[in-house]
Amino acid sequence: MTLLSIGLFFLLPLANAPLEMLGSPLPGVRTFAMDTKARDQWPEHPFGHTSDKFTGRFGTASFVAIAVVNTSGEIYDTEFLEKIKRITDAVDVAPNVNHYQVSSLSHINTRVIRIEPDGSLTAEMLMEEVPEDEDELVGFKELILQNPGLIYGRLVSLDHTAALVQAGFITHRLDNREAYQGLFDHMMKIKEEEEADGTAKVYISGFPMVVGWTLSLIHI
Repeated sequence: MTLLSIGLFFLLPLANAPLEMLGSPLPGVRTFAMDTKARDQWPEHPFGHTSDKFTGRFGTASFVAIAVVNTSGEIYDTEFLEKIKRITDAVDVAPNVNHYQVSSLSHINTRVIRIEPDGSLTAEMLMEEVPEDEDELVGFKELILQNPGLIYGRLVSLDHTAALVQAGFITHRLDNREAYQGLFDHMMKIKEEEEADGTAKVYISGFPMVVGWTLSLIHI
């Protein structure tokens, strides 16, 4: 191949990219599509295979955090806590979610330790049912305050006006545009539906969301 033909081989697809975005690609010129798999970039090592074996249960670099803020006061409101449960349930069925790494006030993974009268310890779900009356809501707040660090100050903000829902995702399955776009669309649908009544603001962050926003903005 001559230097000119080599140059055209690489130049034409690059020149064709903006034309394809405008809907008028050059006829007969192929386009570039680029995807990266983070796992494929790791060196061959036993540690990598160990990570592959256990990553579905213990580890992922792909976390999403959802802050749900009550626009009218503290979170100890039945309708607001029902909203947290709906968001949690929707996140728990998101594409490629790691169910072991979902946590929120209503998720089965979030438990509190109780000391029974006989001295035994029991681990119970923090919120098996959404509190419905004033006494239950007061008792729920007291339970939150009894668990600083893991629950109060983490899943519940220090001013009691916001709650956190977070989830990890199976990293090796988030390896292409469709996977990221599907997850992003799922999360944005949650945000749209749960902000519709005006009682809460939903803020979503995390690397998968950054990728999703990028894909949405570049339109390729």
